Amino acid sequence: MTDDAVLALDAGQSGVRARAIEPGAPRRQVELDAVRTNMPVLPQLAQRAAQAVTALWPDATPGNLGLAVGSTGLATDETAAALLAAVRGTNMTGTSAGDAGSATVRRVALAHDAITCYLGALGDRDGVMVAAGTGVVTLSAGPKGVARVDGWGHVLGDDGSGFWIGREGLRAVMRAYDGRGPATALTPHMQADFPHLDDAYLTVQRDPDWVRHIASFAKTIAELASHDAVCDHIIREAADRLATAALVALNRSGELMADPTPTVAALGRCFDGALLRATFETRLREHLADPGSLEGPHTARGGLTQTQPRFAPALGDALDGAAALFDLAPSNPLYTQVRWAD
Repeated sequence: MTDDAVLALDAGQSGVRARAIEPGAPRRQVELDAVRTNMPVLPQLAQRAAQAVTALWPDATPGNLGLAVGSTGLATDETAAALLAAVRGTNMTGTSAGDAGSATVRRVALAHDAITCYLGALGDRDGVMVAAGTGVVTLSAGPKGVARVDGWGHVLGDDGSGFWIGREGLRAVMRAYDGRGPATALTPHMQADFPHLDDAYLTVQRDPDWVRHIASFAKTIAELASHDAVCDHIIREAADRLATAALVALNRSGELMADPTPTVAALGRCFDGALLRATFETRLREHLADPGSLEGPHTARGGLTQTQPRFAPALGDALDGAAALFDLAPSNPLYTQVRWAD
């Protein structure tokens, strides 16, 4: 039995994108509500899949459906089999006048969004991918296999992410408000959302969407960096943290020693800012020229003074990566990182 169609999902903290893949049919996509990582993820993925079927196949639901998912917030014990069971227990019926039938999900490929981001950006090439949006994750593939750095969420990690940038900016505003730090042009922008700074922390704590709300300030901080020293420092520090993650990932995967010009793909909304992207590239070049300058158990030591990165435009994005999961060859090092069920 073959799939009549494949439904690909890119499930993130800022939103879920879904794509219908059918032989000979034009590409169709829909955007859905975000996945909340403070709640069980698999039931949300099953619900988004059902919503996508309704939106993408309003007239004729495919009988046999392959479901390929790249998602944030996955726990190590969450399996494709569990998602398959959750989906099969969810109403996957279209909404046309008359009975559109019910889709049967025949197989599932489930991967952390680090895998789908990498696959979308670099395909089957070795190298390193840094994806920085609301959260951040870095992944490298090389002779030693796959190495993931960060992606540990806004509480334990996500250094250099949109959330990290936004949080550092709002913290700087509060320091300036107290008199503990320099004034910043970000203050009136924060006051537009939080008119009474004395109560801002209470408002944030009561906001169920506070992670995305704080991350939304990252764009403003990037725009202010051209004339505000506080914002400039935050953006440059974010870029340095992202460059450090790329270096560590390249070393752990073995790609740093295998290729004197490792391929680097940087994607996500944070890299839309010219200053962050330029600083990231500069700092990574500097780190690769002298990798021994970084301390830590996974950083390289000397002998790599000729190493220079090749910054490659991303071939696609995380949704493209999710759409390609079923095409992964077992020989690809990313294959073992995907959870499969049928």
